[in-house]
Amino acid sequence: MSSHALVVSQANVLGFEDATQWQSTVALSSSTTHSQGAKSLGVKAKGYVEVNSVALSSLSGVTSMLSIDMQLPAAQSNPSWYGFVQLLVSVPSKGIYNAFLGQQELTGRPLSQFLPLTFSLTPSLVTTLRAGGYQDFKIKVVVNVPWDATGTYLFDNLHFLADCPTACGAHGACNRSTLRCDCNLGWTGSACATCAAGFVMQAGACVPANGDSASVWPNQFSKASSDAWLVAHHDEIQTVKPNVLVLDFVNVSTPAADTARVNQIFAAHAEASRMQGFKNPAQPSQLQYQLAKFVDLRDGVNGRPAAPAGFAYQNSTLYPASASARSTSAGVDYSMFFGQAFANLYGYADPAQPGRFLTLCELVERGLVHELWVVASGDVPDAGMYEVLESKQRYLPSGEKIAGSFERCAGNGCFDTTVPVCSRSVRIGMVNYNRGPGCFMESLGHGMESALSGSRAPFTYHDSIYAPIENWFVPFASFNLDTKYGLPYRNLYEVICPDVVGVGSFCFSYPTTTSLTISYPGTSITQNPWDAVCGSVHFSPNALGQYDICGDGPRIGPCDPASSTSVSTSCMGYGRHGGPGGADQQQVVSGMNWTQYDSLASDCDGAFLVWWEQNMPMFGSGQTFADGTRMKSVWPYLYY
Repeated sequence: MSSHALVVSQANVLGFEDATQWQSTVALSSSTTHSQGAKSLGVKAKGYVEVNSVALSSLSGVTSMLSIDMQLPAAQSNPSWYGFVQLLVSVPSKGIYNAFLGQQELTGRPLSQFLPLTFSLTPSLVTTLRAGGYQDFKIKVVVNVPWDATGTYLFDNLHFLADCPTACGAHGACNRSTLRCDCNLGWTGSACATCAAGFVMQAGACVPANGDSASVWPNQFSKASSDAWLVAHHDEIQTVKPNVLVLDFVNVSTPAADTARVNQIFAAHAEASRMQGFKNPAQPSQLQYQLAKFVDLRDGVNGRPAAPAGFAYQNSTLYPASASARSTSAGVDYSMFFGQAFANLYGYADPAQPGRFLTLCELVERGLVHELWVVASGDVPDAGMYEVLESKQRYLPSGEKIAGSFERCAGNGCFDTTVPVCSRSVRIGMVNYNRGPGCFMESLGHGMESALSGSRAPFTYHDSIYAPIENWFVPFASFNLDTKYGLPYRNLYEVICPDVVGVGSFCFSYPTTTSLTISYPGTSITQNPWDAVCGSVHFSPNALGQYDICGDGPRIGPCDPASSTSVSTSCMGYGRHGGPGGADQQQVVSGMNWTQYDSLASDCDGAFLVWWEQNMPMFGSGQTFADGTRMKSVWPYLYY
């Protein structure tokens, strides 16, 4: 020990006060930029790095949760993937070797500031550590970051989190990240001892206040999104019939044509919600959109004047964007959809105030509207809209609402902070009048990718919304490639295939039906075994690149059996455990598996997405996790 080294103690080692008390194959340093104490530990990480502590004697203050502060460098070589951190502990004298405490994803997290990362200890590990009688406790920090990272990663303040100040009783568990009780569905309060909003006490249990069971939603007991009834009766719901308010701004189209397009979208989703309907077309549709109202907002109709002479746009003068936004192709003002001026256009009378009309939030809160679809033109430069945006209520894993917590980015973009947040979830999508139903299926599919994958969302990095759905969707869509295969990508969206103008971006190939090669200048990776499961919106399981639903690369036109790549995937067997040893059975698929839906949704990725959604867990599918826990149906969750 050098003359300047500190005494080896729990406070000094876990506080990173002395860099000599940690070892690694990369350069370590002490930094005066810290979150506690006087120093933090600097790690000059590239790729996969392990950082190990010196041995400690029996620890004090052991709980079931560890937290470590980390600061990411400002410069990130791969903006799509920052990497991850894992914690492992060893106590060889107690038979504990590299006990895994968990993994925290770094992508999308703030840069150049300390942020806490939390990790869980199993009850048996907590018991062993609390009992003491050891002198060989070591902790390992695994840092897996881009291979060409250039900055220094700082670590500080590794400590056990305290227990909740109040016992959580029989209806909750302590969340040591927040030091608050996470209550079971229906319960709330500091000790989870009272019924949550929307629930009442009956025979010692908190049950939904608004009624009994039903197989269809909305119903007499529950009509609005984010309703407590919807969560409590999720597993009983066989059919979801959401109300869609449609606004038509396209001056160069007609309501008849645009209504027909909306009905085609309805039909495509009805087919997509048949449980593996490709095997049994008689399966009932579990998602049946209902047209709540079609509002014609074109110029020159309903007493409005025609568009001015020389008007440069195909969307009407009522389109919610300023003149400058329209002339520069900036974004529409989504907040206008929520205001009183648009409420007057929607035309839903307020029964409590004659002469007044209900706003979008009021329509959503009363269950009159669940989604807003905007029919617009994207063919002539104008203010743009995202494919789909959603403000979505967050939930604890138990199903309890996190009061006041909404994710503004539960689509393939984010609502601006100027847009009102309703008390319930609301989704707004843009239907291009000159595209077919498949393109809007793709748009809604991107919304599903975001709302169903939590912190693994590929476009808008955000936190968890509802873990029980995310737990099955992430592997279903192969958004776990880093943890499943150790690849330097979380998902295939993060692979930047070189773009060939007029041809596309293709850099995948399949040496066998169970292996994948990713190859572009400077990179060649072969993953064997490879199972894409069901893939994602832009990547069918056999894709050679983005949008390649046939698996035939740059070839244009209908899928051809002779050129469509065949791969082995567990998609059709996902969660069904029909393979050897209870694994999900794999089958060979190609673009020919979904071309049967070309007549229904041939544009964009529509045909594939019908097949993709048919394989999702839904009522009666019987899909389960490996431990037998039921995978929750996708359709009710869309309206949580």
